[in-house]
Amino acid sequence: MPILSRLRLKPTSLSLDKYNTLHEDAHFITEDQDGSIDFGESMKYVYQADRNTTVLAMEEGDVTLSAHEFGRGRSVYVAGLPYSPENTRLLLRAIYWAASREADIKTWYTTNIQTECAAYPEASKFVVINNSYEKQETTVYKDDGTEVKVTLEPMGYKWLEI
Repeated sequence: MPILSRLRLKPTSLSLDKYNTLHEDAHFITEDQDGSIDFGESMKYVYQADRNTTVLAMEEGDVTLSAHEFGRGRSVYVAGLPYSPENTRLLLRAIYWAASREADIKTWYTTNIQTECAAYPEASKFVVINNSYEKQETTVYKDDGTEVKVTLEPMGYKWLEI
């Protein structure tokens, strides 16, 4: 008698068990995305192998972005991620989610993905940077929970007191 029959296990293979169920609800990782995500050359033949994996994006039936929780850990799969402000924000959100630190993301965080912020508490200063060739407005969430609205010239920056 074959071992699978004796163990009463169902044989599985990717040709039979492709779940690929796209997650329809909002997810922390994709919260700032407007439109489709640029995965660059991406990867083909990537499938959801576990029903507990959350598929956040797919291209032509292939998983391009997914998230999975296991025990106390978390993992994120991204098929490819060429540089863009949108992908930088996606990567930042994926890192915070994987670290289970979603509540901490709005610390020295800018609302506009074309901008970024770096804080130097020992110097009581922070800088907000515009990474685009257009004038940008953003809100910075400081570490004490307050917000600062900032307007920046193209490729400009502003130093501010904490």
